[in-house]
Amino acid sequence: MKHSLRNKAATGVVWQLLERFGAHGVSMVVTVVLARLLEPEDYGIIALATVFSGLLEPFINSGMTTRLVQKKDADNLDFSTFFYFNITVSSALYLLIFFTAPFIARYYDKELLAPVIRVIGLNVLVYGLKGVQSAYVSRNMEFHKFFFATLWGTVCAAAVGVFMAYKGFGVWALVGQNLLNNIIDTFVLWIVVKWRPVFSFSFVRLKDMLQSGWKYLTVSLTNSIVDKIRSIIIGKAYSSESLAFYDKGNLFPDVMTSSIESAINGVILPSLSSVQDSREDLKSMLDRSIRLSMYILSPVNFGLIACGKPLVRLLLTDKWLPCLPFMYIFCICNNLKVINVLNQNVYRATGNSGLFLKIDLIKKLLNLLLLILGMWFGGITGIAVSLLLATVSYICINIYQNKKDLGFGATDQLKAMFPGIILSAVMAIPVYCIQFLSFGNVITLVLQVLSGALIYGVLSVVFRVDSFYYLLSTAKSIFNSKIRND
Repeated sequence: MKHSLRNKAATGVVWQLLERFGAHGVSMVVTVVLARLLEPEDYGIIALATVFSGLLEPFINSGMTTRLVQKKDADNLDFSTFFYFNITVSSALYLLIFFTAPFIARYYDKELLAPVIRVIGLNVLVYGLKGVQSAYVSRNMEFHKFFFATLWGTVCAAAVGVFMAYKGFGVWALVGQNLLNNIIDTFVLWIVVKWRPVFSFSFVRLKDMLQSGWKYLTVSLTNSIVDKIRSIIIGKAYSSESLAFYDKGNLFPDVMTSSIESAINGVILPSLSSVQDSREDLKSMLDRSIRLSMYILSPVNFGLIACGKPLVRLLLTDKWLPCLPFMYIFCICNNLKVINVLNQNVYRATGNSGLFLKIDLIKKLLNLLLLILGMWFGGITGIAVSLLLATVSYICINIYQNKKDLGFGATDQLKAMFPGIILSAVMAIPVYCIQFLSFGNVITLVLQVLSGALIYGVLSVVFRVDSFYYLLSTAKSIFNSKIRND
């Protein structure tokens, strides 16, 4: 059973990685092209528009996506009830977006913002159609279907976005790319996922899902508000251009690390749910997940810090260099954020939504306090630093709780984190120094990437890092299983 779960989870991670890296890889290429064709002001407007439409996304799923994945006996009636409820809620939310858009535009004194919000807000309706299919794929761990849906959506939308930018559509090129990506993604997902809603609806099932779902909704909503409040403040207190630099600072960290994080997180939740009744299995899986996450994510983030300047100059040009300080901060935040996600998944997998909500509200209050202090003492940079401090505080709170629940405390988690972090920090020092050799940006980046990979690999072998050999063992197991099946 454990061996089968391990293979299924590992295969799921592979497909999730392919899906995320494929989507983010193509998106990054398009973003680089668009960043050269468009101005920071255009990105500032689209960043504001997506902030306000994104604030409503948690209402669409109402926490029931998590409930459907976690619920042991979820059946077709549960999924159909969720689907019809989702459609109703998403339609109501789009009407809210449509009628409030002019007021938002007036508040920011940007007339163009109103139509942009109304068009990009159509994503809310698309998410309403997509939510139940995504839950079905995650519950059954059929992650290869995400890959095909995302690939088609990303590639087609990329072509449209670049064409519109080249033809001078400005900010509408970004709007078109974003909306079309989600539409095609959802359409393909409906083709490859065979589940279809039945003409039945159960208020009893809805009530059951909402009873725990509203707690997950509250967590998702507060996450959305707190995550986006920084962008809202920067857009109003400073400028759209400043918001564009802040937002673009997360481009490369998000592309690289969120792909890995999403893949691991997407597989870990259903995997944890399957062993939710075993305290030892939960503890063991959390330990392994932290080790692997840090081993994979840390060299990526430390490497981005080391390669940041030549990377931005080469791909985005010098006009985007002001995003570098934010990029460094986001790299550290993203590297640590996965620890919180993995610890939180323990509560989510066991269905302990009350504890999940209680802990999350405490963390959000702390986050807001740090945001106020950061803005007061450090301006835009202080706002970014406050996010890093909030991430560290989240880790402390989560570790404290899992020490109580699983006996897996700070010492255990630090032991799991340190191998990947220490090796990555050591690797990053010589990689960073390569940029002082006065080569061109292309040669510098090639040397940095190759030397970084070589150094990290050698260090892993020399110090016999457990995660390195675990990945080799898992890959060998999957390969042998594939051969036997064929």
